[in-house]
Parts: sequence; C-alpha cells; structure tokens
Amino acid sequence: MSYIGGSTVRKILAINLTLMLVLTFATVSAEINSTNEANPTATVIVGPEGDWVFDPQTLEIEPGDTVEFVWEDNGHNINVLEQPDGGDWEGVSDLQDEGYVHTHTFTAEGRYEYTCDPHPGMDGTIIVGEVEDEEDVPGFTFLIAMVAAISVAVIYRWKKR
Repeated sequence: MSYIGGSTVRKILAINLTLMLVLTFATVSAEINSTNEANPTATVIVGPEGDWVFDPQTLEIEPGDTVEFVWEDNGHNINVLEQPDGGDWEGVSDLQDEGYVHTHTFTAEGRYEYTCDPHPGMDGTIIVGEVEDEEDVPGFTFLIAMVAAISVAVIYRWKKR
C-alpha cells in the first residue's frame, strides 16, 4: 500500500469543495430566479382540438397564481377529486361548451387532482408551491453523494498503487 501525499488529498478536497460550491450556487440561483418572477396567470385548455385531455395535464404554479381554464370543445366539466387542506376550489360541476372560461386563484400549497366526469382518463393535476413527492430524487443531495463517492473511489485507487 502506498501513501497518498498531503498535497494530493488537499487537491481532491479542493476539487470537491469547488464542485459543492458550484452546485450550491446553481441551486440557490435557480430558487432566487423562480421566486423573483411575477405571479403569472396560467392557462389550461379543456379539450384542445377535440381531444379528451387537459393541456397541460400537469401544471406547476405558485401560491396566489390564477389559472384560467378555457374550453375548446363541448361537453366537459372539472370535478375536483383531491385538494390540500385549505383549498377552496370547487371546479365546474356542470358540463360546459366551447368558449366557456373558468378562473380560479390557488392560494393553498399542495396537489390538486381533477377530472372530466364524462371522459374517463381526462385527468389533470395542479401543483401549487413546493410539494414533496416520494418519487422525486433529491437532486442536490444526490450530486453531493456522487461527488463524495467518486472522491472515495479515487483515494482508494491511489492507495492501492
């Protein structure tokens, strides 16, 4: 087993520290940019081109954003299946036709699930604010773990020389 010199370990640590700082800066910059944007009004098209879909099917917005639902086809409604505590969205229970517009301002953070009753599979989701999802991989933590794992592998390989 050979010894890794102190200068080599310092170089590896400096590279790791640099990578972590760059990743941290990129993450913080993205968060600052997203919070500095004005609260835009988003649009969901109901039945675009006669298709039995909501477009977009999943919409991510911030608390206080207003979403406009615009009917481009006949015979659709919006039945709210799930919403977070404090959510007050009632959807549109009656069937509506092309040209109808429904707006709602979403204030409670969380996931809103909705469907069109007459059309199975015509479902939509609105995500308001930061919602944790068990399926999401925590990106920043994953990158830090990868940098650490690579560092350990490099040090181990140099020790074997």
